[in-house]
Amino acid sequence: MRSNISLGDLYSILNASSSWVILTHQKPDGDTLGSASALVVHGKERGKRVVWGGPDPLPDTYAFLPFGDEYKVFDNQLPPVEEKSSIIFLDTSNIERSVSNVQKLQNMCTFINIDHHGDNTLFGDYYYVDETSSSLGEILWSLFLISSTGYSFQSALGLYTAIVTDSGNFSFSSTSPRTHEAAADLIRRGVPPAGMSQKIFYNQPLQSLHLWGRVFERTCLFGNVKKACLSWITLEDFSRLNSDPADTEGLVNELLKVKDVVFAVLLVEEKDQIRISLRSRGEISAQKIAHRFGGGGHKQAAGCQLSLSLEEAKKHIIRVITEDMDG
Repeated sequence: MRSNISLGDLYSILNASSSWVILTHQKPDGDTLGSASALVVHGKERGKRVVWGGPDPLPDTYAFLPFGDEYKVFDNQLPPVEEKSSIIFLDTSNIERSVSNVQKLQNMCTFINIDHHGDNTLFGDYYYVDETSSSLGEILWSLFLISSTGYSFQSALGLYTAIVTDSGNFSFSSTSPRTHEAAADLIRRGVPPAGMSQKIFYNQPLQSLHLWGRVFERTCLFGNVKKACLSWITLEDFSRLNSDPADTEGLVNELLKVKDVVFAVLLVEEKDQIRISLRSRGEISAQKIAHRFGGGGHKQAAGCQLSLSLEEAKKHIIRVITEDMDG
């Protein structure tokens, strides 16, 4: 029976491979992209042949990341690989969230799964999953310290991006002393916190703010004993405001700022489904709710999709969350 490999073994396996294909997950966020960028830098600095990308585009917010210009979208095609390459899945709880049909490459490549989601399906030839970490960036920081040469400033930029975004700017309960130790080490290596915050959190296009305003205007409360809030975005919103789904990153977290709310839901209408983001203050498991709809994530942050109309999805998710909160 396979088991979680050690960080030392993980580094040895990666180091033994001369060719890396680094894959992010669907709708990539700061953690998967920052971590991937940091690993790309680390690999290139050590003479690896590295390709990186994912099923969806790199959001403009993260275009500053090192080697962001080399990120490839593998939406209807598999990435180019050499035989015996290592395909590295980052921050991806199940292989279905990665590039379509990537399983076809398993016979000629080594699949390596590195993640911090507790519901990871443990796919691949090797896996390292640590759900106690605030982010994948925190895991890679520990991994890079194993190297005799450590890691460079360019890698540090990606690691800091990963940690600061997935820890909610150090506000989520997953933030630990180790999270702050990692951030402090990255800052000592030259990462400027104020400059990074400007790039990541204070760099929204005007249409993004208009989209957020539409969501705030629609926000409503539900629940009897405990309170949750919900809002939504339609396809028409994206069209009328000249916006796109990338502008929604971090938006659901803002809904938790409503007084006395313990759970927040954001529904985003897509062409053939409704994408649902779930956030919890910790009293109710977002992961548990997501699992009921075939999704996944963390206790405080999770997501799922429903093949329903927007109105049907709203009614369905409100009913399930209300039962969980008041039951």
